[in-house]
Amino acid sequence: MMISGHRAVMLILGRHPESLIQGVVEYSRENDWYLVIQRGEDFINDLKSWDGDGVISGISEEILQCRSWENMALVSWSALNTFKTPYRLVREDDYAIGRLAAKYFLEKGYRKFAAHSESRRRDGFRDALHEAGYDCISTERQIRSNIKLSEWVKTLPKACAVFCENDWDAADLVNAAVWSGIKIPSELSVVGVGNDRLICNAPAVSISSVDSRLYELGRLAAQELDNQFHGISVPADPLYLAPAPMIAERRSSDFFAVDDKRLVQVLEFMKSNAKVSLSIHDIARHFSLSESTLYKLFTASLGISPKQFLLECRLKLVCEQLANSSSRQTIDAIALNSGFPTAGAMFSAFREKFGASPADWRKKTLARN
Repeated sequence: MMISGHRAVMLILGRHPESLIQGVVEYSRENDWYLVIQRGEDFINDLKSWDGDGVISGISEEILQCRSWENMALVSWSALNTFKTPYRLVREDDYAIGRLAAKYFLEKGYRKFAAHSESRRRDGFRDALHEAGYDCISTERQIRSNIKLSEWVKTLPKACAVFCENDWDAADLVNAAVWSGIKIPSELSVVGVGNDRLICNAPAVSISSVDSRLYELGRLAAQELDNQFHGISVPADPLYLAPAPMIAERRSSDFFAVDDKRLVQVLEFMKSNAKVSLSIHDIARHFSLSESTLYKLFTASLGISPKQFLLECRLKLVCEQLANSSSRQTIDAIALNSGFPTAGAMFSAFREKFGASPADWRKKTLARN
């Protein structure tokens, strides 16, 4: 059913972050859809009588059984094995999210790990750690209340890196740790998923998070629904969106879990001076070290080279400046202020890391903010 020539789409919301919803809404506006947003317990009755063109929703048994889906375009963020009607599954790449978090913690020097998660995200985190030779403690199913979570947090070794299923769980864990007198991030380092800025900045200690690109996911889901409107058959395979390659770092994980005090000094120096055009030779000389000794220090404790670490620091500076909506800096100025010798060098490193030009990345980031 088209309303005055516009596609009619129902968007059913649960516990979805605002950025994901924004992606759907903006795609809808650009394509002149008539968008109906349903939220709350009464959406089933509206869905039963919905005579529009399509639905974007999670899939549950209740949704499955409330109506016939044979002639309705459908995109879902969640899968249900018993759901036989063709629909497009579009969601975050949960396994890749877990692996990214593991890589991040390993490069921070952590060797003790835990996961407050039971999904494919936990599997990716655990598998990446096992490949590196480390084990992972997981929360048990019965841990739901903050009291039980506080008890579990107290049993974790120090210093421990904890990966959480999402930002809400990360916020609960950070609060439980703070209430238990556990120091964050020196005793407990925490990373969530979703990069919901409101949730991440709500606790007393702001939360680092995997940017699962929810705004892009919302747009992608809407695009897949649009494909069905235009007669494109629904592919059998799910469409998984990879996370942003760099974790949004905040106070909850801004710490290096290394015992070598000299290396800690080097790391802090490199972070503080990444915007300066220093070479690895300059850094080694500053600490009266040879380049080979510096290289061995990094690889032994962090598993990466000094050059890789410095590049990551500089790319973080680039991202911070690109994401600043009040800044009108040119790409050339951003490169200069991030320690890159030329804008071309920054462009090449940025594209290799993020798969997009700095200008395109800034445009998408400002759009979802």
